[in-house]
Amino acid sequence: MDSKELINALDYLEREKGINRDILIKSIERGLLSVYQKRSNLKNLNLHLDPKTGEIAFFDQEGREIPAYTFPLDRMAATAAKQVIIQQLREAEREATYQEFKGKEGEIINAMVERYETRGLLVNIGRTEGIFLKAHLLPKEYYRRGDRIQGYILEIRKSFKGPQVMLSRTHPDFIKSLFKEEISEIKEGIIKVEAIARYPGECSKIAVSSQDPKIDPVGTCIGIKGSRIKTILKELRGERVDVIRWNEKPELFIANALSPAKCKEIKIKLDRKESWVILDDDQLSLAIGKRGQNVKLAAKLTGFQINIKSRSASKEESLPAIVILPGIGEKIVQSLVKAGISSIKELAEIQISTLLKIKGIGKKKAEKIIKIAK
Repeated sequence: MDSKELINALDYLEREKGINRDILIKSIERGLLSVYQKRSNLKNLNLHLDPKTGEIAFFDQEGREIPAYTFPLDRMAATAAKQVIIQQLREAEREATYQEFKGKEGEIINAMVERYETRGLLVNIGRTEGIFLKAHLLPKEYYRRGDRIQGYILEIRKSFKGPQVMLSRTHPDFIKSLFKEEISEIKEGIIKVEAIARYPGECSKIAVSSQDPKIDPVGTCIGIKGSRIKTILKELRGERVDVIRWNEKPELFIANALSPAKCKEIKIKLDRKESWVILDDDQLSLAIGKRGQNVKLAAKLTGFQINIKSRSASKEESLPAIVILPGIGEKIVQSLVKAGISSIKELAEIQISTLLKIKGIGKKKAEKIIKIAK
């Protein structure tokens, strides 16, 4: 190969393989140098390949140029040099591919289906192959060879075969990236995705906020008659996606997250990240959802443990135990509770003199109450 052919080869590899020219030059220099060092028995030999002309020059340890003909190459030496150079170029190509996709982690990529393997689905993404592990494919979806598929780039792994691009369709950020692609306001930063919770293939909740008070983040993401979210739902194979308005106040955020249920009362403990939600009886099943998915997603989305009760169940639990005692009216029960007496055991062990201090309770009534309690 003469100098002109070498330069053309460098141009091709740089253009088609995406390998940095400096890396190509160094790879060839190392390959040639390893052979020349063996042939010459000189350990401090240096080699320089001119990137513009393709000319090769040799230098000794003192920096003096050595004529190339001093180190003749036979067929075996030339073959050895070629193998070293090819190996160096393969490594350079793998590193270039790795760096290219490393910079794309967290993005969505289009791929073409190659084949199914034991561990998952292998796809073609251009200069290398990507893989969806089984856990990162949506339930019940199936692809044929040549089908187009989108995937979220989870990570890039190095292997002896080259970089492996690990893809996912089940990761919560897959939905986030889809919204970013389809909703220009998210890409521009006007609308912000605050949180995502997901059961892949079934249902998801995404909380959004707006940096502009004039823009409704939920309506903007959904669009008129669902026009803007339609493409996302199609890509997710019908997975239900609830777009929720984020709120910095936990009570309001939890109420929004439990949509479509309407909450009546919410109490929280910030230090324990726990909440108690009371709803009308007809809203209970909506809040819980199918197989408990709605409340579980709401808990994931908000980061709070959510305890749900219907209004009727809450009232029953709030009644003191003494209410079940026969012969004791509601007014007496209220008076006893005000006095700090709510348990049957406490009432059975109380002194008559203590009961006589309570308004509306005379001696006979007090004796009767204690007798009933016992």
